Amino acid sequence: MSGMSGTQQGQSLRAVASDLIGPLTVAAVASRLGVAASTLRTWDRRYGLGPSFRTLGSHRRYSPLDVARLESMRALMRSGVTPGDAAAIVLRQTEAQNRVSGKQPVADAENLVKAARAGDRVFLRSAVENLITNKGLLGAWNDVLEHVLDQLMHFPGEQQPGFDPGSVFSQAILDSIEQMQVPEALNADPVLLVASRDQAVLAHIMAATLASNRIKTKVLLVLRGHLRETWESLTCLERESGGVMVVLDPEVASSEMIQDLMHCPGFSILLVGPDTPVVQSPQVERIRSLSAAVAEVADLLGSAARY
Repeated sequence: MSGMSGTQQGQSLRAVASDLIGPLTVAAVASRLGVAASTLRTWDRRYGLGPSFRTLGSHRRYSPLDVARLESMRALMRSGVTPGDAAAIVLRQTEAQNRVSGKQPVADAENLVKAARAGDRVFLRSAVENLITNKGLLGAWNDVLEHVLDQLMHFPGEQQPGFDPGSVFSQAILDSIEQMQVPEALNADPVLLVASRDQAVLAHIMAATLASNRIKTKVLLVLRGHLRETWESLTCLERESGGVMVVLDPEVASSEMIQDLMHCPGFSILLVGPDTPVVQSPQVERIRSLSAAVAEVADLLGSAARY
């Protein structure tokens, strides 16, 4: 299998899929593969190899291509490949098929919302990566990804137990970020990016954008209103480095709490967003957008000769 070209791999999946009749239920696919239905659900959660078809009654079904992927995965496992590696190979086969056929996912907001609600992780991963390639990470976030995530969080639609479309889409973004190649950082002390857990994706978007500009970061996810405890958990070296902290969620800290952090000489704090608290201090600056915050961090590090 490993010796096959991308063209052969893509054709192989299509050939298997053409012989199948679908869509199929979880029970039918489990019987066909000789595995438990719970195993299929595990593969869906861990690797994104789940049913991509949804009936009018919102029941998830396996398309012929979904089944072909799983049969390819099972064949690899029988030859001694671990489940994780087998899944990765199958996903690469799917990408190879799309390249050969010239088929690229249409990564507009409407299709992304539909795919997230259907649990189509393969489409989401490919579509998000295409967006990042074409627009850059920050451009993809500003133009499309942020709006899709906001819609899924506020209007998630019908959900089955254990399935959350917003979490599925968030993971597709995080998986794409994890695969990005970034150059070696030049700054000695990491920029601290602080956000609530609700804003984790936003924090990692900024971290990856700064990393692509050779700026090392550290993401700190905190409970809202508990910035002081997080600050105290940092090492003395981190607190006394005279570095930069970026607060990405206005509800993480009040103006009084920010004032409490001002005893650190030379430490700059950027509050990002239109609703950030007003703090009267030369060490604190309010920034309206993520793009502006990235530029400001670069300016601060450059002016402080931290490279």
